[in-house]
Amino acid sequence: MNSYETLELSKKNDIETVEKRFMHLCVILQNNNEGMGKNLDKFNEYEKAYKKICEHKNVWVNSSMINNMKNIIFKENKSLYRKGEDINIEMGFTIEDLFNQNIKKIQYMRNMENPYNKIKKCHMCDGNGKIKVPYINTNWGKTDEVCKNCEGFGVLGGMVKLQYTTEVEIKQEYRTGEVIKIKGEGHCILSGDPGDLYIKLKLIEMSHFKKENYNIIFNAPIGFKQAMIGTHYRFKFFDNLVHSVKLKSPLKHGYTKKIKNLGFTKGDGTKGKLILKFAVMLPEKITEEQKNIIATYF
Repeated sequence: MNSYETLELSKKNDIETVEKRFMHLCVILQNNNEGMGKNLDKFNEYEKAYKKICEHKNVWVNSSMINNMKNIIFKENKSLYRKGEDINIEMGFTIEDLFNQNIKKIQYMRNMENPYNKIKKCHMCDGNGKIKVPYINTNWGKTDEVCKNCEGFGVLGGMVKLQYTTEVEIKQEYRTGEVIKIKGEGHCILSGDPGDLYIKLKLIEMSHFKKENYNIIFNAPIGFKQAMIGTHYRFKFFDNLVHSVKLKSPLKHGYTKKIKNLGFTKGDGTKGKLILKFAVMLPEKITEEQKNIIATYF
């Protein structure tokens, strides 16, 4: 069979007719149920014939058209359509991430298309996507079973596992244990849409900060001297500003100071408070002279 016969044409047909016929035959392949391996054999046969006709007519090969039709067969074949596997991962976030609604980058391994990984027919099922297996404990002959080697596609290759990076905005309403879904960022798959990404959130405790409803508790350490004589207590907060509060003396261990509008935003638009809980830090060692002074005045 010559190239024209393969495409069901004659030598009288012009190149435009040849290309239309090539595309028509590819669309027919898209809708059959013979398995992607069989489709691949047919497609290669049509492609070879088309290229030989181009050579015979001394015209350029329309590579863009070939690639487009290949995509139709191997990515948009509705009879073989399925969805890629979902991916489940865990991501940690802090109170500071919540407060600033930070955008966090997260990396994970994901099956993706590899244009350099050539697609080839599965040798286990000969491109059918199914293999014949005998019925268990019966004499009823054989039945079709999805080929495990190619997962029913009839072809191998075209995919590779790569490191992928996505971004997640940490919203103030997020809670530990909550699962967020990012559509289409799971594993990719031939002839189907990618799966989804599910991210389970986990709050990472911070040494001095704690969330309490819409308020933020700041366990603020303060030196013994400052607690005794009073001071302007300065600290850098999540808003990247340095705040200062005036403290009278003497300051008791566990004393609290509230600052309005430095907590989380409520549903009505108002904000919670930042609550400073002071922890007086005693010196590890004191001299005899210091002991006498304390004994004298206290």
